[in-house]
Amino acid sequence: MEAAARLYAWAADDGLAGAAEALARVRAAAAAGAEPVGDDALAAGLDRVAEVLDALGRDAPRSRIDPVAVLQAAGPSVEALTGWVADNVALVGYRGSLRGARGALLDRHANSLDRALLLAELLGMAGYQVRLAHATLDAASAAALRDASAVAIADDPAPDRAATVARLAEAAGDALAPLAETVARETEGQRALAETVDRRSDTIAADLLAALGERGTGASGDFDAALADHWWVQVAEGDGWVDADPSAALVAAPAAQESFAADALPDALQHRVTLRLVVEFWEQGRLREQTVMTEPLVPAALIGRPVVLRHIPMSAPPAASVLSDTPADLATTALAAAADAWVWQPVLTVGDEALEENLFTTRGEVLPAGPETLRGLGIGTGIFGDLGDRLGTVFDEQPAEPASPPDEATAPLRLTAEWLEFTVEVPGAPAAVHRRPVFDLIGPAARAAGVPAAPAVGPAERLQRALGMMREVDILVTGAALPASFVRATMGRDAAALLRALPALLGQGPDAAVAPMDTIPRIQLPLYRHALLRQDSRADAQPYLDRPNIVLAWSGWAGTGRDDLRATLLYDIVENGVGTPAGADGFAARLAQGVRDTVAEDALAGPGPTGNAAALFEADMAAGQDWVVVRPGDAGTLRGLALADDVRTAIAAQTEAGAVVLAPPAPVATLAGPQVAWWRIDPATGTTLGMNLAGGAAMTERAVLLAQGVQVGGCFVALGMAISGGMGGVAVGAALCIAGGITSAVAIVDGAAMAALIGASVALGGTVAAAVAGI
Repeated sequence: MEAAARLYAWAADDGLAGAAEALARVRAAAAAGAEPVGDDALAAGLDRVAEVLDALGRDAPRSRIDPVAVLQAAGPSVEALTGWVADNVALVGYRGSLRGARGALLDRHANSLDRALLLAELLGMAGYQVRLAHATLDAASAAALRDASAVAIADDPAPDRAATVARLAEAAGDALAPLAETVARETEGQRALAETVDRRSDTIAADLLAALGERGTGASGDFDAALADHWWVQVAEGDGWVDADPSAALVAAPAAQESFAADALPDALQHRVTLRLVVEFWEQGRLREQTVMTEPLVPAALIGRPVVLRHIPMSAPPAASVLSDTPADLATTALAAAADAWVWQPVLTVGDEALEENLFTTRGEVLPAGPETLRGLGIGTGIFGDLGDRLGTVFDEQPAEPASPPDEATAPLRLTAEWLEFTVEVPGAPAAVHRRPVFDLIGPAARAAGVPAAPAVGPAERLQRALGMMREVDILVTGAALPASFVRATMGRDAAALLRALPALLGQGPDAAVAPMDTIPRIQLPLYRHALLRQDSRADAQPYLDRPNIVLAWSGWAGTGRDDLRATLLYDIVENGVGTPAGADGFAARLAQGVRDTVAEDALAGPGPTGNAAALFEADMAAGQDWVVVRPGDAGTLRGLALADDVRTAIAAQTEAGAVVLAPPAPVATLAGPQVAWWRIDPATGTTLGMNLAGGAAMTERAVLLAQGVQVGGCFVALGMAISGGMGGVAVGAALCIAGGITSAVAIVDGAAMAALIGASVALGGTVAAAVAGI
């Protein structure tokens, strides 16, 4: 409290808005004694708040979430359901199935195939036998559909914010008063944040268009062709089939050229994303890449299912060796163990399913995951034992001959890089491949220059490699815009489940002996908040998703050691391509969308230097420093930029692929030191994204990340601290990891005990509740 008061007083003296108010709160808390919340009061208060969140979810409008609600509202007849889809799901142009039935219901904008899939599901639920029919329309019919397409569909009305905040405050009571204060403050902050994103996005988009000069129109010749690729539903009637077409009023009934069962569409019609994990080894002067994991991700099947990637250090020391350390030394021990780990197991969780394929070693091996492989490597149960048991990975039997890690400082082979790779497949278009580094000990410039000399892999490099793999990656692959009503219902449900689980996780309540690992939801609040902020509610006809969009949230640690360890959250936009309504300036609309995506990253990252392209561009524009346009083939201009070799190499790769780049002439001065980012713009379509060496990313560093309601990565360290805190052992620590870090960076690194965990838990629950109330 004393340290906080000194810092707030310094900030208030320096004129920082809000610091004086914060200082008053700190002094009031110190004067009141700030007594800890008792076990029973905590459990009861969290349960009351959970009841309110459950009620919010139950009372939310269901017509964008539950097809049963549509049946109840529209009625079960073929005519009624066909008319409901025609009136409530606007027609837009793209090829193939991107949203599926549920995504079309959520987004309320879809092509004829996804509208047909939704109608087929509704009619099937009403008891009809249906199939999908397909034909290619003539030019006149396609033009009629184009003229009537992209009507704006409003979201369901939001609940009364003031009433919701009051209900949550009453439920929190005196025992959890900080929770109620957080809800009220964050709810007001939601509106201010959206207004800030609006203002900044408009200004930057105008400046980018002016700086760019020569540009395309963004017109897509495929729009009419996509509308002409027409689908509808046929309903069995007697010995024949009757058409049910939401577009029947605009086009003459075409003759079906082919038909399919709704669940038997050809794979070529499906939008999909393939996720790969690729590792790189340096071996005697050569670089070798090898794929560790390959998983298909279909956007239509991922709605409401969290996707999270983790790496487990399978060769970490046994839990007993960590337990023998004092809490003050535990973080150092855990970090050193992670840096020395030589066997790593990637695990991808999709909803409740844990997917494993291979593990890899620093000796250059990529091997099938499983007990037999681990036994052959001489690996037994490690610090992640209980978590591994849940994932079906670790066995209790100890190997007869434990193995030792290789000495990479002298070995002829070293593990030098790992990438998360996404291949986006859109029907009728070339596949697009995007890579993001998990870690990279060589760097783009050295790699592009040829086979490097033996890279150094000493203690510092091993630590950075481990910190990269210790980060957790929340992955949002979506083919539909997510309405606020869906986010409210999802966050309300998950927050309620988390709040009810906290007392047992913290060793309190009647179920203290059993950590409810299988009931703890993954709270993907950062990704959902970004999904909402990227939508411009002011526009009558917004850009719409015409391909899978991908956003990542990397949560974990950065630093050079225990004394320089910072919890971090990294937003990373991988794919943000959109379609535009007929008649719109497609180039300007896509550029504005890309700017808004990048500004939303920066706004959610919070105050302070983030390395975000929008923030750095604003800083240079305010200082009168123009950025430089680098077009394909313009190597001379790129060489004239006073930027690091790795940055120039990354920009060159993008211009060689056909992009136009707007980059600073030199690194931009920030409070965190010089930073570099740039804008990548497709000169034909206008698709735009702010980039840096980490990808399309903005990073924030927080002493207490839970103030933002986010997951804290570094589960290796979190697990060790949970053990040392006497909170139920390994199972609790593993549960903390699965839930996504229910503690703060300070609590983990400094070994704070249960009181700090309770406070952080209340902060997490309160912030999630605030987000639900404010959306």
